[in-house]
Amino acid sequence: MTEALIFLASSIVTYFGVRRYREWSTGRLLDMPNERSSHIVPTLRGAGSVVVLVCLTGGLVAYFVTGEFPFVIMVAGGAGLGLVGWLDDLYSLPKTLKFSAHIIAAIFLVFSLGFFDYFVVGPYVVFLWLFGLVLTLLWVVGVINTFNLMDGIDGIAGTQAFVASLAWAAFGLVTQSPTITTVSLLVAGSSFAFLFYNWHPARVFSGDIGSTYLGFAFAALPLIAIHESRVHRGLIFLFAASVIWPFIVDTLFTFARRVISVGLSVFEPHRTHIYQLAVASGRSHDLVALGYALLSLLLSVMAVSALIWPGIGPLVLQFSLAATTVAILITYIVSRGTGKRDPIDHSRASSI
Repeated sequence: MTEALIFLASSIVTYFGVRRYREWSTGRLLDMPNERSSHIVPTLRGAGSVVVLVCLTGGLVAYFVTGEFPFVIMVAGGAGLGLVGWLDDLYSLPKTLKFSAHIIAAIFLVFSLGFFDYFVVGPYVVFLWLFGLVLTLLWVVGVINTFNLMDGIDGIAGTQAFVASLAWAAFGLVTQSPTITTVSLLVAGSSFAFLFYNWHPARVFSGDIGSTYLGFAFAALPLIAIHESRVHRGLIFLFAASVIWPFIVDTLFTFARRVISVGLSVFEPHRTHIYQLAVASGRSHDLVALGYALLSLLLSVMAVSALIWPGIGPLVLQFSLAATTVAILITYIVSRGTGKRDPIDHSRASSI
């Protein structure tokens, strides 16, 4: 009952909050279409600030009710990154300043909640020791930027956040981790309501503030799981990567492809992520966003199953990750063959 109330409350407040945001910001924070855009009409940006405020407020209320320490971490870290994201939406901050904020957030999370010191590959456990600290810092910074880069067409980040947060809510219920359940349901409810405005054709954009916070939340949840649950860290990391795996594959593949391509800077804005190529090849925003969400949903079901059946579940999940990777790469091959070939074509959210 409490879980349902958290979801409903965050959904309702976000829905009416975004409506009020639209009334307040009309004519102030318009994202104007240009040659770098994937939209054709002026659209309000920065509406993700409502999602951030709802999640931060919910986290504060939960802390005062339960006294659980991770809520403080989520509120403090989310507020800091939210401020940087909001300023970026207003003034377009230098990339070095934004990246520095991401690194500070990563250090804050790791030293507050811990880090991954081993992971699982098939039937084997690989111990990382201090390298795990570096890996965890890269994880946090990487996931924050992944959500920012993947928020380039209508509805894709919102659907991914909705599916992945429901998976984390299931994690919290299965492992009896109330902090994870509460944080996840706050994100799930807010993301669900936000989609009423962000589904194609979008009436608002999340902006850097919204996508950055979502990345922070999904980077932090496994670290809260280390702090709160009894699940071994290898499975936690596998679960965390699985529920957002389509976003991870797209971002890593695009980054690697641009690194090895002569003359293509990884820092220049472009429209060559796999999901962007799929849209350029003629597929609708709706279809691509739902396709990524469906892949995430299937992997999320497998990830939750791995918690319930830890014997065979993790191995089956890893095979599922491999199959999903192949499916996404096939999408790239098909889309590249039928879409526009413009390696420096731009989009509002992609700088890798």
